[in-house]
Amino acid sequence: MIYPGSFLTCFDNSGTKEIQCIRICQASPKKPGEIGKQLLVAVQSAVRKQRAKIQVGKLYKALLVQTKKAPVDAAGNSSQFANNLGVLLNSQGVPICSRFFGLLSYKIRKDGFLKLVSTAKSLY
Repeated sequence: MIYPGSFLTCFDNSGTKEIQCIRICQASPKKPGEIGKQLLVAVQSAVRKQRAKIQVGKLYKALLVQTKKAPVDAAGNSSQFANNLGVLLNSQGVPICSRFFGLLSYKIRKDGFLKLVSTAKSLY
């Protein structure tokens, strides 16, 4: 579960290493962010490349992909991961990157991010 102020690692090849959650979009301020929620994030560190479009300190939208704290669904299933991971999105909700590193959840498909699902290697 992610709260404002939480640090996440970036899950894609956009050039960012670490991002910080500023706000959880379309949710109450007291409720934590879960897998599939959009976040407003600030880039904390990035890879220094001349062709990188991402700048340190700028605000971007991100999609929460994996969390350390495992949410339990109605069937009683849960999935726990080692890191809190996010994917950077542009203003239209399309991912900035072209590749992801790891697994994506089926919850992302339900939320309508089909571009992410189609470029992922596998779903869990």
